[in-house]
Amino acid sequence: MEWFTEISAVLGLITGLFLLFGLVLMVTAMARLRHRRLFSAGGRGLGSITLLALGLAVAALGLNMHTYQRLTHEREVAEIEFSQIAPQTYRARIHYPDSGRYEELKLQGDAWQIDARMLKWQGPAILAGLDSRYRLERISGRYDDIEAERGRPRSVHQLSRNPGLDLWSLSRRYQEWLPWLDAHYGSATYVPMRDGAIYRISVSQTGLIARAGNASADQALDSWY
Repeated sequence: MEWFTEISAVLGLITGLFLLFGLVLMVTAMARLRHRRLFSAGGRGLGSITLLALGLAVAALGLNMHTYQRLTHEREVAEIEFSQIAPQTYRARIHYPDSGRYEELKLQGDAWQIDARMLKWQGPAILAGLDSRYRLERISGRYDDIEAERGRPRSVHQLSRNPGLDLWSLSRRYQEWLPWLDAHYGSATYVPMRDGAIYRISVSQTGLIARAGNASADQALDSWY
């Protein structure tokens, strides 16, 4: 976590400097405007707006980075327990061990899948000791029958917020400008939902892994395959 704390501090310092110099230029621009030095005031005003915009952009980037968790090796990131409340309808109780938080969602169908966003450093960034990062993104249900999948209600739930400047989307859109950062999705394959089944979700450098956490989940997987 040390490198991330250092990066956050650097981003905070850069943000502060941009905002400080932007405000200084704005004050001097207003002063020159009062003295009717329009050309000089205009130049400083434009510089002020540019610096303030850059400061806000860096701040938004830092805010978005804080939604991702550090990944150095395979680690358990969630435990999900299913309770059937109606035919092909389940209540999913999700526990996040890192924060101790619980969340309850309703999923419809016969199987479920969880997705994550992955940020993986490349080249010099790896040599610098930067770790990959992940963020659980969404969980969804799916029907075994194709016709049911087409016509029955679908259920997809977002698992995280995305404040600030979206670093993941920027990395995918401007990959030629960010060659040291690789952004991609990681997904656990569809796994059956069963009443009383518990699954443990782990994340590794290659993506998400769903494992049975009790006998009910083991039986569900055996019958699924």
